[in-house]
Amino acid sequence: MNDASIFLSTLLNRGNRALAGYAAAELLDSHPRAGSALGADALSSWQNWLASRLEELAAALAAEDARIFAREVGWARSLASARGVPSEYLRSGLECLRAVLTRELPESVRALADESLGAALDSFD
Repeated sequence: MNDASIFLSTLLNRGNRALAGYAAAELLDSHPRAGSALGADALSSWQNWLASRLEELAAALAAEDARIFAREVGWARSLASARGVPSEYLRSGLECLRAVLTRELPESVRALADESLGAALDSFD
């Protein structure tokens, strides 16, 4: 495992709740209807969903296989769709997460995080 992957995986595991919370707040600010998609406590629900994605991203980085993350996002997308959550909100949530990581992560690992999230977002097309 390379040093950047280890470092980023560790950062994501340690900060996933805070990073997911920032992204969830941005999602609800930019897409108010996304709040109704997950019920009464939308901020907490979106934070939990995004924190899970960060855990999956950290695991994929630890394994040095970004495809793992893209598959996990696909699975989460299928599950959310079965529960009536529009795919556009999931994509927007990941885009918000990408923006938060770009702002909050050290420059040395931003590109690695961006590349991994980009691959998952490409699966929506």
